[in-house]
Amino acid sequence: MTLRILFLAASTALLAVACGDQLAPPATPLDPTTTPSESDTSQPTGGADTVQVTPDTAEPTQPGPTAEARAMQTLARSVLVYWAAADLDGLFALGATGGADHRDELAPGTQYHDYLFGPGSWQMEAVTAWNRGELGEVRGDEGRRAVRFHTFADGTVAAVDLSWDGGRWVFENLVRVTADELAATWGPLL
Repeated sequence: MTLRILFLAASTALLAVACGDQLAPPATPLDPTTTPSESDTSQPTGGADTVQVTPDTAEPTQPGPTAEARAMQTLARSVLVYWAAADLDGLFALGATGGADHRDELAPGTQYHDYLFGPGSWQMEAVTAWNRGELGEVRGDEGRRAVRFHTFADGTVAAVDLSWDGGRWVFENLVRVTADELAATWGPLL
């Protein structure tokens, strides 16, 4: 008897589909020139054919640099561009108050100028390798910042040393230290 009821139900369903008898009214066809509004209830709102996209709300594993870190990178980038050109006027403009007092010591042709800007200097090696690319981590504590820009083959790193002077961040020097020394001397990541 149960088998007979199932057969009858299946036959009735097939007959209804074949004859066009449907349980629900057909969906209103979409007009290709209009976009349905969010309040339009004539369109299906779920079911097996609906794909729901969930926005990615996961936190990034490596947060990007802070606004302060980006400002320090901008200053460091200017320093490195001036350094690459051995532009003393540009470096003095970004430097600490009184830095220009050493202009004669750094003049082209002097031993100190060659030591800092010459082709054999570690500073020029690092600046040339940087080649206006990305800048690395920014570290800092009260009144001091360092922007890493190059890692040498021996594992030491080059960074732009910045300090707070006269109400602004200024260029102090290029430094070459180990990564541990960089962290210990300049403080936490910004």
